[in-house]
Amino acid sequence: GQTYNKTNGIWTVGTVLNGESKYLDITTKLTSYGIRTNYAQVWKSDQSDPNSDPGDDSTIEDDDDSAIITSKRTVILNEIAWGGTGASSEDEWIELYNPSDSSITITGWKIRKNSCGSSGTDYISLSGSVSKGGYFLLERGSTTTDNTTVSNVSANQIYLAASVPALLDTGETLYLCDNFGNFIDTANLEGFGNPSNPWPAGSGSTSPPRSMERQGTSEEEDDVWVSNTGTLKNGEDASGNDIYGTPGRSNSTGSAPTPTPTAIPTSTVPPAPIPPRPIINEILARPGFDWNQDGEMNVFDEFIEIKNLTAVAISLKGWKLSTVDGSSFTLPDVTLAPNERVVFYGKETNILLSDGGETVRLSNSSGKIYDAFTYDIARTEDRSFCRLPDGNPGNSWFDDCIPTPKLANTREGKSPIAPDEEMSPVCNLPDTVPLAFFIAECNGYGANIWDPYYWDMLSGAFKIWIEDKGKWNTFIE
Repeated sequence: GQTYNKTNGIWTVGTVLNGESKYLDITTKLTSYGIRTNYAQVWKSDQSDPNSDPGDDSTIEDDDDSAIITSKRTVILNEIAWGGTGASSEDEWIELYNPSDSSITITGWKIRKNSCGSSGTDYISLSGSVSKGGYFLLERGSTTTDNTTVSNVSANQIYLAASVPALLDTGETLYLCDNFGNFIDTANLEGFGNPSNPWPAGSGSTSPPRSMERQGTSEEEDDVWVSNTGTLKNGEDASGNDIYGTPGRSNSTGSAPTPTPTAIPTSTVPPAPIPPRPIINEILARPGFDWNQDGEMNVFDEFIEIKNLTAVAISLKGWKLSTVDGSSFTLPDVTLAPNERVVFYGKETNILLSDGGETVRLSNSSGKIYDAFTYDIARTEDRSFCRLPDGNPGNSWFDDCIPTPKLANTREGKSPIAPDEEMSPVCNLPDTVPLAFFIAECNGYGANIWDPYYWDMLSGAFKIWIEDKGKWNTFIE
């Protein structure tokens, strides 16, 4: 007796007798990359439930369930010769690999530095396709026909040295982004900024330089990269020397980089261990979705997530969240288990996070600050500031994360859209503009005319003067 309405997405399961169970299996087909959450809730029932209210979209009651689906990476950054070749340190090459079972068109895709979002910069614009199980070789050359970087292997694309600078030996993070700006893959995300290990593998100082090869197709981190040993290699450089890498072919077994031994001082007293402490793990300053599930989309959907990184339970009773402008909130009597998270929304804390930048602090009951983070500008709705890898205690923060309250941090996927709504009713204008601007751009017949493109991209490059065609009649209901 089950029926499904494609228009509103509601299943009607019929009568459930006392003691009877009915199960609903939902199969989801992903149509884009990233992490998606499939959410289901009892929408209507003729029986009261003291623990839930059907149809209120609450995720903390007993009448709902969800599942997270992660799509497989269709194309990955597979090998990088950031140190060049024996012929020239400027002769760099990058290899992509398609582990999927179908050909992938990458025209319009980009390799970017630092981010797929507004904080990143374009590096290489891609063109072509990668066959299923195939490789796509990018060579840096002086012209579009200069196929001498890997002289005996044809490049799928040559990017010009005059417009694309060589990768820095001091390390850089690369992002593979599709033509819609969606995040696909990374290289050197975890280790970037480490002066003692700027690249997780490969070399530029040895002769010949060795490529950085990826092992497997799992999520990118330092451990998946190894240096080519020369046992299995492919290709010749511009001088006819063997390349210590495998451009255009499957990667070698490789070897993990050998860590440099560090002498242990005998005369120095070892530092005291860091006491168990929670950290600020994610901050959403500019929401565009009803994250607190109170039925409204507003500034009270802003949130701060705290995570316990230690191996013991921690009580947050008496701890405080505060900002430099004087706003503060005393945390309730909550105990976090190891690796557990808790989220505090603006509706509860009354801490309103500025779109123009703010410093958020976490202090214990004695006032000692245990963690703090300063963000610059919240440019876009539903892009949170988060630590990556998730829960890392260092300063590896990113400004283009997908909000994931009480879930692992990520930069993949897209923010959810409320049922039966195509876009957020929240005004796109930052909360830092003068009130007159806000009223003109966001209310009444000025709603939705704000476009940050004219401010962020054009940046005063030219002016547009509207011709005077006379006065038009205006009707306001």
